[in-house]
Amino acid sequence: MEKILDNIKDCTGCFACIRSCNYQAIEKENDDLGFVYPKITLNNCITCHKCQDRCPVYRDNLIKQNILNNETTIAYTLKHNDRQVVRASSAGGMFTQLSDYVLENNGLVYGVVLDENLEVVYQRADTKEVRDLMRGAKYVEADISNMYSLIMKDLIRGHLVLFTGTPCQCAGIKSIFKGTRYYPNLIILDFVCHGVSSPLFYQDFKVMIERQHKGKLQGINFTSKQRDYDSTQAMDYTINNQVISDDTFNLLYKKHSLILRDSCYECPFTSLSRCSDLTLAQAYGVEHYDAHSYDKNGVSTLLVNTDKGMDLFDKIKDFVTYKDVDLKHILNNQEHLSNPPSKPNNYNELMTYYQEHSLEDLINKLSE
Repeated sequence: MEKILDNIKDCTGCFACIRSCNYQAIEKENDDLGFVYPKITLNNCITCHKCQDRCPVYRDNLIKQNILNNETTIAYTLKHNDRQVVRASSAGGMFTQLSDYVLENNGLVYGVVLDENLEVVYQRADTKEVRDLMRGAKYVEADISNMYSLIMKDLIRGHLVLFTGTPCQCAGIKSIFKGTRYYPNLIILDFVCHGVSSPLFYQDFKVMIERQHKGKLQGINFTSKQRDYDSTQAMDYTINNQVISDDTFNLLYKKHSLILRDSCYECPFTSLSRCSDLTLAQAYGVEHYDAHSYDKNGVSTLLVNTDKGMDLFDKIKDFVTYKDVDLKHILNNQEHLSNPPSKPNNYNELMTYYQEHSLEDLINKLSE
């Protein structure tokens, strides 16, 4: 078998294919923007098609394998009762409350952190201290291929496991574990996603910031709360012991949607049919439909998609401030519950310009 997908650009990078292969016939390779894709090693492949069977986006697998939920979604706006937790989070601090319950019940939490080199990587947390590193959004692609075996070991040992990731990563996790005897102990938490940005761009961005400020980056917060909470959040980065708030990264990532993985522009997860038990989002527009709940430090939207998700919500709801919300308000204010990000008409021209010049040149060109 020469390839998994007819068009490799449809690949989301969940790597359920690698987990499903018993013959080490799939390797990883990077494209020109640093995104990682699977590559079949023909000498090892026995054409068993397990990789295609487990790939969420292969043909009609999302439907055939019931990866997308058909249950009724219930929506809430809510926030953690501890304002310090809200300040440390992307929105209202609900990831902290959900994961607190899991950790306090001998469970494990999987999510992304910034490591010592400010790389975005997946990590397993068995303490709140490690979990705290997972708070806050990170808009860069993270490799989950090594997490499958760790999650399986935790589930076999009888632990409750909370996995949090992009919808496509959650689809890969669900594809592998759904139907196993361990699935009831796996809680899947996704978020309303604008896409994952290029790892190469992220590296270039860090180099550019260090060059401009003649120092070493000490920390990055992708969702600044230096300003009022809204959809145009800047990034905070710490360099030379100073915290600087800057729009550059998020303008390229959100406003121009210019540095995303190809599959993000055709994302099949932009609907209320989720692959997760729970979905988190920033409560954009809450000041218009529920002004009393607005908080400049952040408010969360929580979509409860399954009975398993509702069971967890029932266990934590007394520790948060929450309100029921009509789904029409969520759909009106969460663009990516209806449509994927739009690919710029001049995308190829701009990406070629970026690769042939520099990030600074690209930013200047967009400002012309």
